[in-house]
Amino acid sequence: MKLTFKKIIIACNTVTLAVILMATNALAVEAAISNNPSNYRSIKTVSRISHSGSRRLTGSNLEALAILTPEEEVMVKLINQERMEAGLEKLELDVTLIELARCKSTDMVRYNYFGHCSERLGTIYQQLESEKIIYDVVAQNLVGAPNCIKAFQRLMRSPVHRSNILNPNVKKLGIGIIKGGPYGKMITQIFLG
Repeated sequence: MKLTFKKIIIACNTVTLAVILMATNALAVEAAISNNPSNYRSIKTVSRISHSGSRRLTGSNLEALAILTPEEEVMVKLINQERMEAGLEKLELDVTLIELARCKSTDMVRYNYFGHCSERLGTIYQQLESEKIIYDVVAQNLVGAPNCIKAFQRLMRSPVHRSNILNPNVKKLGIGIIKGGPYGKMITQIFLG
C-alpha cells in the first residue's frame, strides 16, 4: 500500500492529538491538585490565515509549552540557553512547527532512515509549503542519540548544526523527539525566521 503525503500528515496529526490529550489530562490533574480553576487551558494549534491564504505562525509559547514532552522541554532550554550566552534572543516555540518536527522524527523511526528528504514527507520546504507557512529563513537539524544532552552536544560540535541553533535570523522553533531508531531517540529541530 502506497502512503500518500496526506495519509502521513493525518497519522502524524493523530499522534500529535494523542500527545495533546495527554498534556491536557496532566494540566487538569495539576489544576485539580492545586484547586485553582484558572489553570485549565485549551490546547490547540493556533494560526492566523493571511489575506493570501497562507498561514502566518502565531500562538503563545504557553500553548506550545503545554504540549512539549519533558525531553523536548530540556532541548528547548538547552537551545535557548546557548543562544542567550551568545547574546541572541530566545526562540519562540510554535505548535505547528512542533507537529512538523514530530512528524519528521516519527517518519524516520517508522521507515528506518536518517535524512532530510523523505519519500512521504518530502523536504522541510515541502512540509512548510503543504502547510502554507510563510517564512524568510528555515533550517532543520536532525540528530539521533540516547538522550537530549548527548544529542545537543553532537549538534553543537557540528559547525552547520551549531550555526542553525545560533542563527540570529530565526525566531521560531519546533522540536520533535521520538523514541526509537538505531540511536535510541530521533530528534528533529525546525528553525524559522
